[in-house]
Amino acid sequence: MMGGVLVPYSKLAEKAYGAANLAEVMKSNLEKILSTGCLIKDLDVGLLDFPAIVDNQEVYLCWKLGEDRIRYYHRQDEGYSGRKPLDPRDLGPGPHLQ
Repeated sequence: MMGGVLVPYSKLAEKAYGAANLAEVMKSNLEKILSTGCLIKDLDVGLLDFPAIVDNQEVYLCWKLGEDRIRYYHRQDEGYSGRKPLDPRDLGPGPHLQ
């Protein structure tokens, strides 16, 4: 054969099916998360907000991938940079809070 490229159609079809399957699983899981009332703020860093009431104010509890638990909140008109600790005595990850 002169010139041209042999295209491995079966391998391409297999990869396309796998990608479509993965996309459907991700879509389904994102819909489940959103149905709880959780707001996905940033998928790249794993940032989630959860509507809540703190001190009679509507706020978002804020969690980021890698944090051991939800320890922060921010007003609804603020973002990640406005995070405040739910409990000022909370010293961070681990069993410090009594």
